[in-house]
Amino acid sequence: MRNEAYFEFRRVTELTREFGTVEEITDAIDAYRDREWKLAAQFEATTPEAVVLSDVEHDDLNEAYDALSKWRAVTRRLRELHEAKLRLESGSSPASASPLP
Repeated sequence: MRNEAYFEFRRVTELTREFGTVEEITDAIDAYRDREWKLAAQFEATTPEAVVLSDVEHDDLNEAYDALSKWRAVTRRLRELHEAKLRLESGSSPASASPLP
């Protein structure tokens, strides 16, 4: 069985290495937040889970599914970026960070 918590920990660790500074990660958060707001406006919803696909025209369903998938990915990446930012702000190095509470 796939341990999602472990994989999220690894993704966050990679992000702390990739960005390296709080300023860089803050810029990435801002960019992803803009994407999230645009997708929310497209669906007129606050979260991907709040989208009612039965309201979407049949011909537009494929595009709606694609956009909804992107929105979920953006939301997940925002959560990971926020976690990486917290690690950087706390001074935790990626190598010393532990996935266990």
